[in-house]
Amino acid sequence: MPIPPATFGNFIRAFGARWFTAMSGPLSVPLAIGAFFVPGYIAKVGLASTAIVCAAFSSYWVWRRERETAIELEERLQRDDRALKKQGAVDGLSEELSWAIQHLLNRNKGKAWTEEMIAPFEADMSEWCEKISKKLENREFFSRSEQLHFDSLGFVKPVQITCISRHSI
Repeated sequence: MPIPPATFGNFIRAFGARWFTAMSGPLSVPLAIGAFFVPGYIAKVGLASTAIVCAAFSSYWVWRRERETAIELEERLQRDDRALKKQGAVDGLSEELSWAIQHLLNRNKGKAWTEEMIAPFEADMSEWCEKISKKLENREFFSRSEQLHFDSLGFVKPVQITCISRHSI
């Protein structure tokens, strides 16, 4: 539902949104006028006081409704903002994972691993894991459990698999 513009006409229409406001707001005008024409001091004070209370109360009800709407919209914006930030954090991890697959796991592009390649790989992998663990420390979006699961994955040394023919056994 679109929010109506802040015009005087919309302000007046806001008074009619609730029956009590519609009754107490317009009711304050005849009471204020009546206070001038009614004889007796106590009646004048009573009518004038009632007019002031009705005007104040109707203004409060209009303000209260607008205030509740503003609070609801602010809370919705905060939830949306948090969801966007969380998605950004998750997207950042996805980018890091993509980088690791391309630059760590597929660094040899199908070539056999040699002993000289393992130490630099372990260092790069360790550095990458530390970077990811640091990102997972953000408790606004990630739990300690998620960080512990990642940290306990560990490192498995690459092994060379050879094929042994059944005929040779």
